[in-house]
Amino acid sequence: MIKKLSLFFFQILITIIILDVIFLLFLPNKIKNISIFYLADENKYLTKGFPKNYFENNKERGFDIKRSVIPTKTQLPNEIQKPYDIFSNSIGCFDNENKANENAIIYLAGDSFTWGFSPHEKRFSNILDDELKNYKIYNCGVPHTGQFHQYSKFLGIFKNLENLSAVIVNIYENDIENDFFFPHSKVINGYLVDDKSWCLRNNKINILTKSKKELQNNFKSISVSNKIISKLAKYSASANILYFFYKKIKVTYFSNLFNKTTCPKYSNNIYEYSKEYKNNNFHLDGYIKNLQNWIDHSKNNNYELIFSLIPNKYSERKEIEIIFNYIKNQNVKIFRFKDYIFKNKIEKNKLYWKNDVHFNFKGHNEFANYLKEIVNTNLNYSL
Repeated sequence: MIKKLSLFFFQILITIIILDVIFLLFLPNKIKNISIFYLADENKYLTKGFPKNYFENNKERGFDIKRSVIPTKTQLPNEIQKPYDIFSNSIGCFDNENKANENAIIYLAGDSFTWGFSPHEKRFSNILDDELKNYKIYNCGVPHTGQFHQYSKFLGIFKNLENLSAVIVNIYENDIENDFFFPHSKVINGYLVDDKSWCLRNNKINILTKSKKELQNNFKSISVSNKIISKLAKYSASANILYFFYKKIKVTYFSNLFNKTTCPKYSNNIYEYSKEYKNNNFHLDGYIKNLQNWIDHSKNNNYELIFSLIPNKYSERKEIEIIFNYIKNQNVKIFRFKDYIFKNKIEKNKLYWKNDVHFNFKGHNEFANYLKEIVNTNLNYSL
């Protein structure tokens, strides 16, 4: 019996090795389309997947895009056919250097949807900048952020925006978690990593903060299990295929698979907390307060503040309707991209990458058209 089992597992192992070799030699891009880890930096599975030294630590926000980053190649998401350059200007935005101009400025705030997950010239902000001749578009979206981070960054740049006409804040549903755990990330050894984790005891959340030393140890003293994971993630197509289907069942980060804790419910993934909201909305209290701060700032400084809701690729959470109604009740302009999609009879899934939740090139084009309608209808060019 033992010999038969041993032979069976040996045959499985040989099959896996053969499949991995076939994928490595003939179909590497197929696996790279579904995994950021395959044939990549072995530290990537410990990080958020961005290139080394693209972000820097920030005392107030935890992290931010580093200023004046020279172009560096990336491929986010991996199904993009060719790697593209990401960089930053002198104010820490993934945008060209903004020279003095006489046009009114529209400042775009948001998370990775606004930042792009697309080559610079393909993003909706660049399309908008080309087509709105009377405006200069500033794209200052920062991946893995919510409105706390975005408002803080905007305040730091605000004094340099002499011709500011409007601010468009693009909200995506997981911004709620980004704000609930804010600040939640740091740059360690040049890589962006989360320093917050959480657990539930008796339906009460306990937010845990990892020290800088603990985060550095993830790189310096990688456990045997994590060393195995990193090798499998880098070289084994089979491991990445299994993980891809695992994510379909339970969305989590690769490094969470082997975490152990005494907490009944524990996670290193701040976005998993949305599953624990139950029937209360207390997690929205701080979020709503921060939106009100931005609303008050716009009224006190005479610029138009517009909120835009980006829909989830799949379904929408109940919190989005609460946010929509709150902003609308403040007599502030707020629009939903899903309404534009419905009005124009567009198939929503065609706007997103196949294996990623962000906009593809078509999505960026349609979102640019949607924002152009908003600008043309709601803003009057004047200085």
